[in-house]
Amino acid sequence: NSCGHNSWGDLPVADTVIRGLAEELAAGDRLADKDAFRAAATRVRQRSGAKGKDLFHPIRLALTGEASGMELDLAVPLLEQGAALGSRSGFRCVAGAVERARAFAALLPQS
Repeated sequence: NSCGHNSWGDLPVADTVIRGLAEELAAGDRLADKDAFRAAATRVRQRSGAKGKDLFHPIRLALTGEASGMELDLAVPLLEQGAALGSRSGFRCVAGAVERARAFAALLPQS
């Protein structure tokens, strides 16, 4: 909203989506392209039952830290490419999707 607060929508659903995302990414490969991201999002949808904004808004917040932005199937592979560069590239290290989802899920209250 205009006060700068993020709208989570249904909090229990968002919690389930983020925990499911962290578990899904920990068990799989990096989200190196659109298809890998879309497949992971489908598995999170199946696990959580969330669809549309209830699915993608929590994923966006967890992986990008932003409430809006470019399409996730484009943004997430770019994050993964940055993470793959590593510290030897001379660039600042970038956390990948697995690390971001794990860190965000760790901040959620224990259920």
